[in-house]
Amino acid sequence: MSNTETGYLNNLTELQAEALESLRVRVVEELPNADLSADDLTIWGVSLENLEQLSKVQKIVFLKFLRARDFKVDLSLRMLLDTLKWRKEFNINSLMKESFPEEIQELGYIHKTDINGGPVTYNIYGNLKADKVFDADGTPTRFVRWRVQLMERAIALLDFENGVEAMTQVHDYHGASLFRMDRRMKTASSQIIQLFQDHYPEFLDRKLFVNVPGLMEMLFNLMSVFVSARTKSKFLMVGQANTQKTLLTYISKENLPTQYGGDSQLHTI
Repeated sequence: MSNTETGYLNNLTELQAEALESLRVRVVEELPNADLSADDLTIWGVSLENLEQLSKVQKIVFLKFLRARDFKVDLSLRMLLDTLKWRKEFNINSLMKESFPEEIQELGYIHKTDINGGPVTYNIYGNLKADKVFDADGTPTRFVRWRVQLMERAIALLDFENGVEAMTQVHDYHGASLFRMDRRMKTASSQIIQLFQDHYPEFLDRKLFVNVPGLMEMLFNLMSVFVSARTKSKFLMVGQANTQKTLLTYISKENLPTQYGGDSQLHTI
């Protein structure tokens, strides 16, 4: 986030502040008819039960939806309500207690923070063992649930009260190949991209695709049609030669894992 970029809590234009208040009013009007229980009204650790006067963290959550929809109140309201309903249907509360096999868990982890204090998630696609990762019927349900859980765990490490509301994601394609990419992985990736676009607004500070084989750029260009222009502007793709330099631009050397040229011994949380 740029210090001069509007749309954030401490830098709202008059129209943006009006949109925030309008969204508050609309949510108060619509929630009673949304078929959601009290348990369904907590999102990313923030309760939406009492909205008569928005708290700091409630404002931050509402502003995420407003920025994602260019401060169009009707669209932001629909996105927020759809997200609350999706979280209920997806059973996010239960998801956080689920465990996954080692073959899935080794595909991603959270390690330290970026230069802005946000958590860094690493997704390791060269380790993918498709037959062990995906469900017996070939569907990616289990993998998608694991990836959403990883996202939720990273969000839990954010600090809304102190202005840390976004993360860095590193997608490492070392050992991956465009020609060997399993069709199930393509399906899962499309589903995850769509879920994150629809239900996780404005959590991405930067997404770094590293160790990318040259021919994989075509695939990224195809997948990018699923994301908004605002989200796409946060993407950066680099080959092996520029991976370390790029990572050190966004993650300090003391926080970067040693396998990427940093000083931090790898541990996961």
